[in-house]
Amino acid sequence: METLRSLLFRYIILGAQRDSWGPGAAKSGVGTAILLELARTFRAMVQNGFQPRRSLLFVSWDAGDFGSVGATEWLEGYLTMLHLKAVAYFSLDRAVLGDDRFVAYTSPLLANLIEGVIKQVDSPKHPGQTIHSQLLRQGRHWKSEIVRALFLNSGAYSFTAFGGVPAMEISFTEDSRPYPFLNTELDTFENLQVALQGRLGVLGRAAAEIAGLMALRLAHDRILPLEYSCYSESTLQFSAQLNKYSKELQAESELLRGQVHAPGFFPDGLGDHLLRQAVVGRLQSVLLLVIRGGDDHPDSHDQTPWRERGGEREGEGEGEGEGEREGV
Repeated sequence: METLRSLLFRYIILGAQRDSWGPGAAKSGVGTAILLELARTFRAMVQNGFQPRRSLLFVSWDAGDFGSVGATEWLEGYLTMLHLKAVAYFSLDRAVLGDDRFVAYTSPLLANLIEGVIKQVDSPKHPGQTIHSQLLRQGRHWKSEIVRALFLNSGAYSFTAFGGVPAMEISFTEDSRPYPFLNTELDTFENLQVALQGRLGVLGRAAAEIAGLMALRLAHDRILPLEYSCYSESTLQFSAQLNKYSKELQAESELLRGQVHAPGFFPDGLGDHLLRQAVVGRLQSVLLLVIRGGDDHPDSHDQTPWRERGGEREGEGEGEGEGEREGV
């Protein structure tokens, strides 16, 4: 049985990038503010006698807009330790982009952790209701409305894909249209406040409460509140989505096979090589389509920075990734 001392060398990591292409109010400013406030809060709790069973790391990333270089390089540097010791990673990047709904881009293992937390956190848009009860009143199921697959450009993605660490990125978003100033010089706190109709403080507090409560449960609970059956469910759903394309892929493969094997169409051996390349390329396209099927994050597909919308591209420089951390 693990002792309390050995459990302290298990880590719950909370991180946020601090760089951006422009002022970065929504891109990095809100997440960094939440990160610092959570670090201050947990520090005060420890000073007042709270003893977490597992350690908390609060990490600020650089070079986030160069492909999450800071987070990825830090992960690679401590890969062996994190693969064995990290319980979960929570990304606070882009935590507030709207006020219509709350979304969690997450590994399947952490999905059910969200349910208990949203039953405790008040809805920023409907006072007197929790996020969970608000969805019930609207006749919607919390998991289908909130849980999304991690997207490729998320700072949390490398933790799961490369390090095998369960990871999550949380965000309040807009239903009607994405926040229009992301990755531009107009991403200022003034414009963010206008877009949110002056509700940035309320939404930032809700995001901080959600991240803080999830970290608290993982740090304090004797048995980790993780649901392993979610992996089998997600795998079956993924398989079912792929099967939708099986007949289409088979038909395309047969068509290509007939073309490349036509007499005199290609030199000997070249046809088979080109056929394999074509089939593999098509299969990769289908896999990406399925992976991105639930990917509705406004920053998930295109991170091209623009000085203005339709204006000159910027960011033609070098960036080094580094992480600065504080542990509790």
